[in-house]
Amino acid sequence: MSKEIIIPPNTTQTSKTDLKGIIIEVNEAMTLYSEFTKEEFIGKSHQIVRHPETPAILFQDMWTTIQLNEPWNGVIKNKTKSGNYYWVYATVTPFFDKNGEPIGFMSIRRKATQEQIKEAENFYRNPESNQKGLNLKSILYNFRIKTKLFFVFSLMAIVLAFQG
Repeated sequence: MSKEIIIPPNTTQTSKTDLKGIIIEVNEAMTLYSEFTKEEFIGKSHQIVRHPETPAILFQDMWTTIQLNEPWNGVIKNKTKSGNYYWVYATVTPFFDKNGEPIGFMSIRRKATQEQIKEAENFYRNPESNQKGLNLKSILYNFRIKTKLFFVFSLMAIVLAFQG
């Protein structure tokens, strides 16, 4: 039976990939808690630490988001080499060359909070049910920051137009 590995609160795991998601760099914390060596990571995808309970839809959402050159955040359950697991709150963001062209992705992972883990466990148990029953608050929450700003500025322009 697998057990949860607790990541210390001030630990940051990082990795860099190319545009296809192939790992080109990991930090020491990533190797320490995953139990994989740097050499085992390089040239592989993050599938190496993907826990089987992690819903595919989570990674579909991540890839859709980062392909739009937007950052993605979420709680991920990773597996260790020995079969244990650990929870992280991950931020995945593209990085760019000097001409502004995307050249890869950077992932920064921190210890997930108990509240984040609880929400993630509910989502992991039934990811499809979490896609239904959207309300305005959840729709606006899921918009990217550019869309939110556009919405706010558009609303302000409409209000100002009616006041004049």
